[in-house]
Amino acid sequence: MENKYKSTESLIEDAIKDLKRTRSNRISKSERFKSYNSKWNTLFFVTNVGTIIAILITYTKIEASDLSIFITNSFSIYLILLQYFLSTLDYSARSLKLHYEQLEINELRMQLKLLLVSESPDKASEFRHLFEKYSISLKNNENHDAYDDKSNKRWDMTSDNIFFDLNVIFIIIIIVLFVKSIFQ
Repeated sequence: MENKYKSTESLIEDAIKDLKRTRSNRISKSERFKSYNSKWNTLFFVTNVGTIIAILITYTKIEASDLSIFITNSFSIYLILLQYFLSTLDYSARSLKLHYEQLEINELRMQLKLLLVSESPDKASEFRHLFEKYSISLKNNENHDAYDDKSNKRWDMTSDNIFFDLNVIFIIIIIVLFVKSIFQ
């Protein structure tokens, strides 16, 4: 079996490429989380306004049906629980953490590039030290999903996006049922 690495320099070059890819994946996940946060915030704004309107319609209408009252109350409870659940996911904070991690990875890449061109007699030891810092960084942070790799960019079929889409469909169904119950 032939050794792929002829020198410390070839190890460093491969590590630089790996770090670049990992950094790119972290940036992608950070941007994806920012997008989820924005989509959820928009959806909640619209649904909260809609819920307030539904509550006002239901409680100002003298002969509101039991179904419209039930839908309004159930939907309000559902939104409160959903907002609580999403606050635990905290896409905004996770996006920011990934942003800082990619900056840290970029700093390690720059140090590796400097090491590559340096005349240091102990490159292997310095490389090992930088790679240990990289390993520690990876251990302390969440990993990216397969979708975040450049080669997998087709449709966002991550569980986070599917959950969002299912909720949009559910909310549309509830709105249709509510409007139907008002005009009965």
